Amino acid sequence: MRWVPLRAYVLALVALFAVAAAAAFIFEQNETITLIGMGVLLAGTLLTYRLVMGPLMHLSEAMGRGKGALEPGIITPSGPAEIARLAYRFNALAAEVRSEIAERTRAESNYRLLFAGNPQPLFVYDLDSLSFLEVNEAMVRRYGYSRDELLAMTVGVILGPEESKISESMTTLPDLHHSGPWRQLAKDGSVLDVAMTSIRLPYDGRNARMVVVEDLTERTHLESQLHQSQRLESVGQLAGGIAHDFNNLLAVILNYAEFVAEKLPEGDLRHDVEEIQRAASRAADLTRQLLIFARREAARPQVLDLNAVVTGVENLLRRAVGERVNLVLSLARDLPAVRADPGQMEQVLLNLAVNARDAMPGGGDLTVETCAVEIDASDAGSGVPPGGYVRLSVRDTGSGMTAEVKAHAFEPFFTTKPTGQGTGLGLATAFGIVTAAAGTISIDSAPDTGTIVSLHLPAVDEPAEPTTRPAQVDQARTGEGHTILIVEDESAVLQAAVRILTTHGYKVLSRSDPTHALGVLEDAATNLSILVTDVVMPRLSGVDLARRAQEVRPGLPVLFLSGYSQDTTTGLDSLPPGSAVLPKPFTRRLLLDAIAELLMTAPQ
Repeated sequence: MRWVPLRAYVLALVALFAVAAAAAFIFEQNETITLIGMGVLLAGTLLTYRLVMGPLMHLSEAMGRGKGALEPGIITPSGPAEIARLAYRFNALAAEVRSEIAERTRAESNYRLLFAGNPQPLFVYDLDSLSFLEVNEAMVRRYGYSRDELLAMTVGVILGPEESKISESMTTLPDLHHSGPWRQLAKDGSVLDVAMTSIRLPYDGRNARMVVVEDLTERTHLESQLHQSQRLESVGQLAGGIAHDFNNLLAVILNYAEFVAEKLPEGDLRHDVEEIQRAASRAADLTRQLLIFARREAARPQVLDLNAVVTGVENLLRRAVGERVNLVLSLARDLPAVRADPGQMEQVLLNLAVNARDAMPGGGDLTVETCAVEIDASDAGSGVPPGGYVRLSVRDTGSGMTAEVKAHAFEPFFTTKPTGQGTGLGLATAFGIVTAAAGTISIDSAPDTGTIVSLHLPAVDEPAEPTTRPAQVDQARTGEGHTILIVEDESAVLQAAVRILTTHGYKVLSRSDPTHALGVLEDAATNLSILVTDVVMPRLSGVDLARRAQEVRPGLPVLFLSGYSQDTTTGLDSLPPGSAVLPKPFTRRLLLDAIAELLMTAPQ
């Protein structure tokens, strides 16, 4: 064993202690560093929480408050730049959301105003149950139900006769759909003509559709009136077109039948000719009614009291309706005057009375009523233009009319009477007379409820003229000393007229060409008492011929012969003094009376 010197041990021991001391020192330093590091970490954490987590928590709390977070300035930007920018962005987002909510609120308010205040009926219905979910005020007014009543119903209540067709498709329509026209029912049972436009939309969590109802009732009524007017006008054009030639033929038949009858002794042969005359007279009456309907009958309108017209034909009406019908007159006092032809108005009353009598075979009540009425814009659906009117109503308690019969009632030859018992011209004639007087005529009727025919004639602020008729002229007066120029392009009519006039002492100059008649008129050596001329002739009308005659022979009386005096007869509505119109077909008596009356009133 080697002995280590003591110094070495001492040195080793010193070194060991030095190492231990150094180690202890180092340990103490590490612990201090650790503690310092932990303190720094804790301080950093606290600082981070304050600078970052605090603003984030405030932002989180603001977002958690829902709508309250959208109030302006709810987040104050703070903390690091990134956090501040996040707060700024949140505030900007909140402002945008606030604007969007305000816009939606305004849109919803406007939508409700448009829905509630829309003048057209609107409603929303559930696609599954077809129940009403919402209705507007126009819907309530037009259909007559209260809002609560409608919201307790399904749409089937208003669909009326079209219910089955519409109901099947109401759940399968495309998103936007237009349909109609349909017929729907109001609460009072009245039928509405409508078109519907609908759009699919969610409503209060339900699958629904909103429907816009376009009320076509008034338009349909006006279109129906227009179509009827056009139809009647076309029939009137046809009637007027054939009436002139037909009246010429009837004039020939009537007068030559009379020529034959006066030469025959009493017996069967004369009786046969008289039957021809009666048939021709009936044909003439029918033609006259056609011309009245077509507004081509010569009318002599004057200012008259409609009450005077009614009372003037009262006895005739009572005889026409018979003892089973109780005729009642209800005439208003202080009735304004109207402008119309009194004879034609009597024809209207007689036609309406006869129709009413036939609708009451077992008897009943017939009331003729007059009154003054004022029509304003709110009554536009009546078909009568605004203004002051005199209304004449003829009401019966008879069988009434169906809607189909009413639609054709004013058409000529339309009748529901058995064959041989009616011509179908009564109402057509009334229509022509009233419309020619600038009035309107309408029918209110239903089966088993009677009929009311209402005439509206414009009131005039003028005194009524007397409606008395001049006394008939003595037809036996001869024509000695008088020369007549007669112009007629229909040779058979011309020959008949010449024969009538010459056999009663007149000297007659006849011309079939109006241009040839000008030479006679311009010949000063020819003494003329009267000009008799057809109205419608080729090359020169009777009106123009009469105008030329008045130029060369002032004061010369003129008698117009007319088959349809308001077609191409411009000027007959304002005849010059000393002129008159004799409608065709004329008889011998009517021709002689008309000429004699003109000669009596002509200046000598």
